[in-house]
This record gives sequence, structure tokens and C-alpha cells, in this order.
Amino acid sequence: MSDEWLYEQLSSLLQFPVPQEMIDYIQSIVNFRDLEDYIRTLLDFDNSQHKRFLQELIQRRKVGSGVGYKKNEIDEDFFAPQIEKKKKDKGNKSQAANVAPKKGVPDQPAQTKKKKFVNLYSQEGLNRDVVLLKGRHKCDCQASKHKLINNCLKCGRIVCEQEGSGPCLFCGNLVCSREEQEFLSSGSKQSAHFLQKLMDQKPVGYDAAIEQRNRLLEYDRNSEKRTRVIDDESDYFCVNSVWLSASEREKLKKKEEEFHARKHQSR
Repeated sequence: MSDEWLYEQLSSLLQFPVPQEMIDYIQSIVNFRDLEDYIRTLLDFDNSQHKRFLQELIQRRKVGSGVGYKKNEIDEDFFAPQIEKKKKDKGNKSQAANVAPKKGVPDQPAQTKKKKFVNLYSQEGLNRDVVLLKGRHKCDCQASKHKLINNCLKCGRIVCEQEGSGPCLFCGNLVCSREEQEFLSSGSKQSAHFLQKLMDQKPVGYDAAIEQRNRLLEYDRNSEKRTRVIDDESDYFCVNSVWLSASEREKLKKKEEEFHARKHQSR
């Protein structure tokens, strides 16, 4: 099985270019059950195309390794009486009814599958745990898990393959690989179009994050107005309130006398 076919199929199903380390790891898996378990962590088996890919992958593995289906002795002993019985039924139904069927071979206990040990701290274990999501997502692995794209020349952020080429997720400066930088420096129309395509890329949830930021900044600007407390109790003052100071009690007492004088002025 060629690496090129595996790379094209996986890239098409996952909708992003898969790293060569993943291809090498899949090629290194010998056991078909381990291969199926690993593919199930990558693909969605509710999708018929993903199921078809796994079947074709296992079939290519069998053809490449020369492994095919071979009927074992238990199958031969079990199915032979049934085939013979069907032939006799076609010739003479009454005679076939009197023939006693052969005793089937008793079920043998299934052999326990030998588990493969994978060291989580080895390169194989690390490759098994690394997942590359579709689109640009913030990742703080600092290129320890994913492939390095480049460093941001403005803020120094280490950009990995998960964040991808495009505006830096911290400062917005363009970050791309060396090959892409050489292509952009050519000054052709294709490079200008490619530059615009890179700068237009936005991470997942970018617009929602900007909207939330603007909303929080607006709340911070008018925080005094939004948190202003209107105390209506001062309209219904009481001179004997224990919470009043001596000066406030004196002012309220004068105000009460003014209201009382106004009330009885016409009498």
C-alpha cells in the first residue's frame, strides 16, 4: 500500500493535509484490530465514505501482505454435513428426513487476543495522541506536538500547524512558513492573491470573540451609569433615624419646620 494513496484519502476525508508522521504511524501498525481502533479515533463511522475507506485500507493491507481468507478445519467439519444434506433434499426429501445429522464440533473457547503495548512517552505513543483539528485553532503546544510553521516576528509567538499560516492569533501580524515567504516575495499576481487569502483567514469563533470584547469594553465605559443607585428613602426622611449624623439631623429638623410652617401658613 502506497503512502500517496493513504495521504490523498485521509486528506480528502479529514479535509486538511495530514502530517507525514500520521502516515508513517498507520503504516507501522501490523495488527488489523489495532489499525481499525486507531482509524476509528480519526474518522466518523456514521459516514458511509469513512466506513468504505477502512474496508479498502484493510483489503489493500491483506493484498500487500499476501494474507487472505482461509477456511479452517472447524468450518469444514461444520458446513460439510449441511451441504450434503441440501443435496439429498433435492433428490429425495423423505430419505433426507430420516438421515440423522452429524454431531457438530463443540465450540472451542476463543483465543485471547495478545494486546500490543504502546509506550505513551515514545514517539509512537505521542503520534497516537496528537489530533489535528480542521481550521485555525489556538494551540499552546509551541510546536512540541504539531509541526512548526514559524515564529511571529512582531510578538515572538511560536505558531504550530494547528494555528496555521495567517494572522498571528496574538498580535495580528502575518505568520507563514519559509516556502510561503519565498512565494510571497516573488511579487506576482498569484502571490498577491495568496497574501490576501492568508490575511482573510480567521480562527474559529473569531467574530463572536470580537463582539464579546466590544460588549465588555462598552460595559466598562458606562459602569458608573449602570451601577448608579437611586435612593428613594431620602424623600421620606425621618429626624429620629439612628443612621443620621448630627449635622444631617439638624438639616432635616430645619426642613421639617419649614414644611410645617408652609402647611399652617394659610390658617
